[in-house]
Amino acid sequence: MLNHECWAENLTDEKFHTMAPRIGDCLRTGHYWYFRRSVGQPGIVCLAYGIIAASLAVLTDGFLFSDDSAWEWRRFPAEPSDFLEWYFDPEKAIEEEYRVWAQECILGLKEDLEER
Repeated sequence: MLNHECWAENLTDEKFHTMAPRIGDCLRTGHYWYFRRSVGQPGIVCLAYGIIAASLAVLTDGFLFSDDSAWEWRRFPAEPSDFLEWYFDPEKAIEEEYRVWAQECILGLKEDLEER
């Protein structure tokens, strides 16, 4: 979980420059939401975490950020609409690890639905 000091350091990184004003606005509210999922969750849980996080960001005029390797770090910070364009889509993964993860989750979803 990033505190204000970490954000101040992150904002000096070039990848944060385009969203720096928006991030600053969000940090000034003094509130944030934090989702944490455990490794090994079924595909439906993985899918739900992303959808819930993006939905909450839309509702609060916020953004998404991940630095714990649950999602592709290079894509963050992200606007909710951008996140939903690539999240859970193996063909849009930048890194092989995340492409495989999304494929496995989707296959798990299919298997879970077939069992019912």
